[in-house]
Amino acid sequence: MDRQEIEARLQKMPIAASVAFAVRVGLRVLPWLAQSKEKQVLMRWKEKDRASQLLSVFLAYDVGLMAVWNREIDRAVLSSRANAAAIAANAATANAANAANAATAYAANTANTANAAAASAAAANAAAYGYDSADYAAIIFEFRFQAEFDLAFVLKNGAKALVESPLWQGKPPTKWAAASRHFQSAVSGLNSGFEPWLTWYDERCRGVKVDADQLQKRVCLPDSILSQSPQQINAYIASLAQQEEPPSPLNRVRTIFIGDGEAGKTSLIRVLNNEPVVAGIEPKTPGIEIREWKVPATDITASFWDFGGQVMVHATHQLFLRESCLYVLLVSAREKEKATERAEYWLEHVKSFGKGAPVLIVTNKADKEPVRLDEALLLEKYPAMIKGFFQLACTQAQGNFRNQFEQFKTAFCQQLQAVGLHQVLFGEAHFAVLENLRQRTPQQAFLSHQDYADVCEKHRVAPDGGLDRAWLLDILDKLGVIVHFPDLLGTEEYILNPRWLTYGVYTVMYNENPRMSRQQVIQLLGKNPVTDQYENLLSYPPAKCHIVFEAMRRYKLCYFLPRDPDQLIIPALLPSDIKQHGFDTANALEFHYQFESFLPRHLISELIVECHEDIAIIKEQDIVWQHGMLLHNKTHGIQALVQADYHFRRLSIWLTSHPAAGEFLAVLRDKVEKIVARIAINYAQNIRLPSAARLDQSALPREPEWGNFRQILAQRNKGRTSYDHESGSEYSIAKILGLFEPKAPGNDSKKGKTVQKIVTKVKINNKKGKMGDVITAKTISGSNNTSTDSAALKAALDALLKELERLQQSASAAQGPLVAKAAKSVKQIVDESRDAEPNPAQYKISWDGLSGALAKLSDFGGKAVELAEKVQPFLPF
Repeated sequence: MDRQEIEARLQKMPIAASVAFAVRVGLRVLPWLAQSKEKQVLMRWKEKDRASQLLSVFLAYDVGLMAVWNREIDRAVLSSRANAAAIAANAATANAANAANAATAYAANTANTANAAAASAAAANAAAYGYDSADYAAIIFEFRFQAEFDLAFVLKNGAKALVESPLWQGKPPTKWAAASRHFQSAVSGLNSGFEPWLTWYDERCRGVKVDADQLQKRVCLPDSILSQSPQQINAYIASLAQQEEPPSPLNRVRTIFIGDGEAGKTSLIRVLNNEPVVAGIEPKTPGIEIREWKVPATDITASFWDFGGQVMVHATHQLFLRESCLYVLLVSAREKEKATERAEYWLEHVKSFGKGAPVLIVTNKADKEPVRLDEALLLEKYPAMIKGFFQLACTQAQGNFRNQFEQFKTAFCQQLQAVGLHQVLFGEAHFAVLENLRQRTPQQAFLSHQDYADVCEKHRVAPDGGLDRAWLLDILDKLGVIVHFPDLLGTEEYILNPRWLTYGVYTVMYNENPRMSRQQVIQLLGKNPVTDQYENLLSYPPAKCHIVFEAMRRYKLCYFLPRDPDQLIIPALLPSDIKQHGFDTANALEFHYQFESFLPRHLISELIVECHEDIAIIKEQDIVWQHGMLLHNKTHGIQALVQADYHFRRLSIWLTSHPAAGEFLAVLRDKVEKIVARIAINYAQNIRLPSAARLDQSALPREPEWGNFRQILAQRNKGRTSYDHESGSEYSIAKILGLFEPKAPGNDSKKGKTVQKIVTKVKINNKKGKMGDVITAKTISGSNNTSTDSAALKAALDALLKELERLQQSASAAQGPLVAKAAKSVKQIVDESRDAEPNPAQYKISWDGLSGALAKLSDFGGKAVELAEKVQPFLPF
């Protein structure tokens, strides 16, 4: 039987039969994933991709089985599984046997319904992995024989009977059995929890009856689970199979309302609750208000978090913004010409702290001050996030704007149902813990780590595994049931009532006093009785107030004076008037960050906190204000003026001309870029070109000329010695960078020498074996690494990988993905170095991923940050 004959017979069959046939062929060729000409397992995928690619293959088989069972599946789910399988197939291209090719061609192209087509494509892509090795060729006859048997069997007994019959009639071919054992050993060696899938594969081979309910749970995994690592997904799947009682959907989700003050967030929530809204009298939200709302015609309960919009508290939002939520952005009408800019400002918050969660954008007061956003621009920048634009008037939601409000409400409910969190399956034990904690909330604001462990123990939630206590804690944090800061120092407790922390932080912020003693804060928090959204009384005993301090300090909202640790300084509340500093900007080195769309509000406040130990003191006064500071580096005796200009979207740094200016600038740039890394916003780095670096000194320009710092570095790395300004002026790159870059070890800065960058290759090995070639520099300008031997880089990379492995062992549910991302970026750097012509741009992308992940682990992963900083100077970008 050849391919044409197989295709001809398939064309006469029902679609379920063709899908079943494709699944069977795929199951038979699956062992050849572990075969390769290099005699190494799973070599057709890069090492870093093997677990995720293999998982997509298994999920694709399940989609095919789901089509055989004719279960209803969301079309988007089918499409995503089919796409994942197709990507995996493209990454492991190989020649398949006739039977597999025939199944692929037919199943992918001849289905006559959308669902069946997606399922067929997924199953067929998985089937296309046959590898034309000698062993495989030796059993092509058995495949053909089996194909003929399957076609006859499925016509007589049906699609379900086919997939529930043994994979081979009689004894499997000897070489196939050997390949199967090799495959299972290789998959176990991935150490990614594939044991449930190996059991599944064994059952498919033996013809065990398919558990249709478990099948549907695997196919319909929520996005909140699928976004995790293969190991976490597999653990979740394993836990589903171990449940004594069938799990049920969580049916809870969080909605966060954000936007500038007086944009209408509270009014919109009142309208959704059928409460009256009167223009002009709605009080401002004092921090964050929390309410619950039943989603109409569903079993879902939504928790509404209404964030205060005053500028002074914007930086506090990072404490509470979460992923797996729906965001509603209210855009203010007060500054109509800047509405699009303000929308982008808030969208970047969601992109960063909410991990790109879905957003509905609402402009209120459309009856009086309609706001026209540049919707095309926003959709171009945030296509995956924005789920709709709506013009409303909350005061007329049941009047002239009733239709618009109903359109919003319909979309709102649809998006709440689309947020994957409510689809997460909770077992009886998890619901019991959730209910136990909710009952505790009226009586206590805190839950000790031990109490949480005891509650889980009582209700039999496992300490480790798939649906373990850490997993449950992460879900509860996303719901807002518990506020969990895994790296918050000084507390052995979880915050059981989120209102306790939100009120505490916002009470301090709204007091608008930039300088307070610890005792003053304690007195402020205990001054007035406070109730939560359920009218439960909250108390702030002095022994607990340190949690408020620590949360604010940890998230760079405040710092304690080095000379008086009892004094708390909140940069966002400082006076906006510039303090008299006497710094001579005209004769200083000048460096600017020019932001494309907006200057993040939290940037300067966090930078002040980061640099507070270097803030200059003149006549016993700290020279710091809301938008800037004067710094004095005691080590080198150098000063720097830092100032934010929100009108021009610019952060400026001036430094006194000093041999160590480049070193101090490098420190400041590192701090700035770590803060900005959390928000993926475009910016340029510009420097005022020093007159002394101009090659033609006979005709100096009347006005200062500016250059792009990254371009100058790139030209230097390409061997250029001069920088051509658009005016026609030429500048010595060596002299420019001699002022703006750290001096290389042993370099005589007075003579303006630079060190020639020498690129070489070194072999890097870790305990798992050879990683490949990494591009390094034996000597490099601006390096903080004092070694001139490439062995120093090898040691740094080895140490970095070992440190990341160590961090992964102790990482929380929230930290784990960041550690994994950092490790993945390191391996991408190694992979790129294997290329004959490594791409500096790809190195930069990988480095940005590494530094971005480590920036969010700065306290937990401080040592990893230090090790990464030793690697960076050797990368060719």
